[in-house]
Amino acid sequence: METGADPWAPFAGRLFATVPEAAAILRYDVRTVRRAIAAGEIPAVRVGATYRIRVSWLRKQAGESADESD
Repeated sequence: METGADPWAPFAGRLFATVPEAAAILRYDVRTVRRAIAAGEIPAVRVGATYRIRVSWLRKQAGESADESD
């Protein structure tokens, strides 16, 4: 990613992020994010065999203001 690029640009218009995307934003390992979801520490929605995390929640955790209300 280039310096100064908006890290939220890939999430424009999206409500949910994948586990690997959330891990990149939070700067955690993917396995850590999955364990936190299993422990109920990260709210997530199960979609088939995968999980999705709300972009608004990720923004709050990263200290960013959400552009869209939930």
